Amino acid sequence: MQVSVESTGELGRRLKVEVPAGRIDDQVERRIKEMGRQVKLKGFRPGKVPMHVLKQRFGKQVREEVINDVLRESFQEAVSQEKLRPAGTPEITAQGRKPGEKLAYTANFEIYPELEDLRVGDLEIDRPEVTVGDADVDAMIDTLRRQRREWEQVERGAREGDLVVIHYYAEADGTRHPAEGTERAGTVLGSSALFADLERALEGAAKDDEETVDMQFPADFRDPALAGKSGQVYFKVISVSEGRMPEVDEEFVRSFGVKSGDVEEFRAEVKHNLDRELQQAVIERLRLQVVDGLVKLHSGVTIPESLVAEEAENLRRQQTGGEPEGGAPAQAFMDKARRRVTAGFLLSEVARQNGIQPDSARVRDKIAEIAATYEQPEQVVEAYRSDPRLLESVRNMVLEEQVVEWVVEHASVNDKPMSFDELMRPTEQQQEAKA
Repeated sequence: MQVSVESTGELGRRLKVEVPAGRIDDQVERRIKEMGRQVKLKGFRPGKVPMHVLKQRFGKQVREEVINDVLRESFQEAVSQEKLRPAGTPEITAQGRKPGEKLAYTANFEIYPELEDLRVGDLEIDRPEVTVGDADVDAMIDTLRRQRREWEQVERGAREGDLVVIHYYAEADGTRHPAEGTERAGTVLGSSALFADLERALEGAAKDDEETVDMQFPADFRDPALAGKSGQVYFKVISVSEGRMPEVDEEFVRSFGVKSGDVEEFRAEVKHNLDRELQQAVIERLRLQVVDGLVKLHSGVTIPESLVAEEAENLRRQQTGGEPEGGAPAQAFMDKARRRVTAGFLLSEVARQNGIQPDSARVRDKIAEIAATYEQPEQVVEAYRSDPRLLESVRNMVLEEQVVEWVVEHASVNDKPMSFDELMRPTEQQQEAKA
């Protein structure tokens, strides 16, 4: 096999490969012979189909399969021989698909940049120091109780914590929403589910009360014609309901899957779940700091544009629900895509340079942890074990956690005491990541 490589840019490479005809012809011959032992054709006994008949019926299909396999195999051999690390899928143009012809192809692709040792000692990391206490368990149980509230209509003015249902319409600069009639909406006062100005106007309002309120529409209001503008909202109160919190008794406890109905067992289960959430939240806090620090330290690194474009398209499709067209163009997501690709490359580079591999025991534990959230965990575990893509996704997840842990071990770390509630509150980094 003959191989030559040339640069087409800082990261661009053009690989030219020639594969001898014999490598393909021999494989085609061997596969057709193997096929002949099993194939069934009308008029021939199994295993007795003449070779020329097999070649006539299946030769073209088998040759295409072999060529595709040889393309993939020889490309990997060539990049390994030339010590290249391709980024993304190569564009391959091939010639020589007939018997007796050598396979000659050109592969255009980008490579990952070569970086010196990634020194992380200068990174400053704030490591959360948090424990789950009885107060945190009490707060979570109160949240669960609120989720199980039963609403009872009351004949009084609304106050914080009440469920208020209204009919309303909004107007600004001659635009009305909805265009005709009213819309129905509900909010628990104090939850900020509706606009702040409107919630304030609902305080003290009782059933059948009507009012028109001057207000500033939020910039993300669902009607673009009103978003960010000053206008008015007319509303009529349909009902005011007071929430009745359930008691933490055997019935309540059993409703969460604790068959014994024992309150202390329930509290232990809640604490266990909070501990798991705490662990994941700590890992996420550390991951964001590691990623942010690595990206800043290596802000000048050149990233393969093909990967950035691919990630931008993925982000666009996520926004449009998987639709191939529609929504903002992929170009609008390029900055976010570039940061994501850069972060992924730097994390993988830390793993490569330091020989970090996914720990098989941690992979098993992670699968079990995921499966535990389903009603039939055994089936979920089997699904992950039998599906290479699912298994690889967990391996990548575990590898990223291990890389973050390694960086934290070698960085400048400040232990930062904080409450569970503070830990669970989204940081600016997390909000930016979701944006």
